Amino acid sequence: RTLMIACISPSDRDFMETLNTLKYANRARNIQNKVIANQDKASKQLAILRAEIATLQQELMAFKMGKRTIDAD
Repeated sequence: RTLMIACISPSDRDFMETLNTLKYANRARNIQNKVIANQDKASKQLAILRAEIATLQQELMAFKMGKRTIDAD
């Protein structure tokens, strides 16, 4: 949550500034934020490629250990 403090004055000579501050505070109160992850396409593609590398490394280890044979897939 975000907190905003509006400093106003009871003085008559600061009436316009106080009024403007209260108007701004009222508008600011209605602001709503939505949090979204800041990811670009390159980082998403990088994550996909890293997962594929990990899978391929596991397959390679399985081939080296003789646990798997080459098939037509």
